[in-house]
Amino acid sequence: MNTQELKNLLQALTRKDLSIDEVMDRLRTLPFEDVGVAQIDHHRELRQGFPEVVFGAGKTLEQLQTIVGRMAELKQLQDTWQNVQQQRGATRLIEGVAGAGKTRLAQTFIQ
Repeated sequence: MNTQELKNLLQALTRKDLSIDEVMDRLRTLPFEDVGVAQIDHHRELRQGFPEVVFGAGKTLEQLQTIVGRMAELKQLQDTWQNVQQQRGATRLIEGVAGAGKTRLAQTFIQ
C-alpha cells in the first residue's frame, strides 16, 4: 500500500463506501504477504518512502524470481485498478496452475 492507496481507502471511508470495520479488515491483514521463500512487505513504501527491497544474498535465482515476480504481478493489478478508477477501462487475467498462488494474489490485491 502506498500513500495514494491509503488516501483512497480513507476517502472511501469518508464517503461511506466502506465501513470502519471494512477499512480495519483491509489494514489488519497488511502489510506482509508470505510467498513461501520470503515475507513481502507491501507497506514499506508507506512507512519508508520507497517500496520493498529484496535482499538477494543467500537466495537462489528461483527464490528471487518468486519474490520479484509476485511484486510485479501485484503492481500490474494495482496499475489496472488505477486505470479503471480513472475511467480508462482495463482487464487483467490471473492464471496459473493449481497451487500457484492465484487466490493469494487476488486476496492481497483486494486488501
